[in-house]
Amino acid sequence: MVLRIKGKELEKIVAHSKSESPLEACGILIGSKEGATLTVKEVHKTRNILKSSDKYQIDPKKQLEIFLDADKKELDVIGFYHSHPFYNADYSSTDLSSANYPNHLYLIYSIKDNEFKCFLWNGENFDSEHIEKFD
Repeated sequence: MVLRIKGKELEKIVAHSKSESPLEACGILIGSKEGATLTVKEVHKTRNILKSSDKYQIDPKKQLEIFLDADKKELDVIGFYHSHPFYNADYSSTDLSSANYPNHLYLIYSIKDNEFKCFLWNGENFDSEHIEKFD
C-alpha cells in the first residue's frame, strides 16, 4: 500500500501538530483508493478530546461530520493522523490497542524528529507503508 499526499497537506499536519503541542494532535484523511494506492485529497483537523500528550481520541461528533462530508463528496475516509510530541513516529502500544478501523492508514508525525511514518491497520497489527509526497 502507498499513501500519496501533497506536500501542502503534510505541512497542514505539521502546523496542526506544533500548535497543539505538548498535546497530541489528531485528524482524518479523506481521499480515494485506486488499487494499492491511497491518495489524500483533504486533511481534516479534529480535536483530541483526551487532551493528552501520549494518546488521542477524535471528537466523535466531528468524526461523524467528516465521514458524512466524505460520503457526499464521493470520497473515502482512508485514514487518520496524529502526532507524537516527544517520541519518534513509530506506533506505540497505546496506538496499537486503540486502532479500530481495519484497512485504514494511521499516519504519525513525530514533532521531536520532524518525521512521518505510515501504517496500515490489518485488524491485528500495523504494517508499515510507504509515503509518496507530491505537489
